[in-house]
Amino acid sequence: MGSNDLKVMDIDCKYRMFDRTRFNIYEDDFLKFLRIFMKLAPIGSPHLNNKTKKALTEELVSLRRRIQELEQSEAERRKAETQRDVLEISESLYWRLFETTQDGILILDADTGQILDVNPFLMDMLSYSKEAFLGKDLWK
Repeated sequence: MGSNDLKVMDIDCKYRMFDRTRFNIYEDDFLKFLRIFMKLAPIGSPHLNNKTKKALTEELVSLRRRIQELEQSEAERRKAETQRDVLEISESLYWRLFETTQDGILILDADTGQILDVNPFLMDMLSYSKEAFLGKDLWK
């Protein structure tokens, strides 16, 4: 095992301890990048020494900004997913109620008064098929 491997292992351990909870999603990719980077530009190499403190600071700020964008994007995705799940549950409960209630229910187009849907109880009660209801105007 070379000295670069030991440095990478040391950085791996520090990274895992410091940021494990915050970057758990990106951890594997980051560690792969880190290992490759350390092999290409080990600590103390001219490649790293050529960057000024200002350039490194700007790069760090840029990386932090990108991390914030990714975290915000992930938070928005999770929020949308949660809202979709809640909507699916609500819709499922609504349709179960519509299909099983012991009251006749018609769903109408608010503008035209046209029948859009009818529940099974009303169809049985009036002895009409669903097709006989659909498309009819309520007031005619």
